[in-house]
Amino acid sequence: MRCAWNLVRSMNPFCEIAVEEAVRLKEKGIVKEIIAVSVGPAQSMETIRTALAMGVDRGIHIKHDGEILPLGVAKVRLSLSLSLSLARARAGFRVY
Repeated sequence: MRCAWNLVRSMNPFCEIAVEEAVRLKEKGIVKEIIAVSVGPAQSMETIRTALAMGVDRGIHIKHDGEILPLGVAKVRLSLSLSLSLARARAGFRVY
């Protein structure tokens, strides 16, 4: 996937490691469900697809075309955790 600056968009290595570890925890029976969340433009859906291919159960894409600051990502994470009644939420984040 290429963005406006001719850069390839992909899952960053830290998020990839987090997804791999979450899948391992699920295989051990420690985790019941893995949800990948991406905040960004439509092109960031590729990151969700990659996570699903790695073994994530479901993905949520929150479309946001403008700049998003880390505080905005934290608020999105809190809102999702509360609305989905997540007991524990851990993730790697990439802000576009």
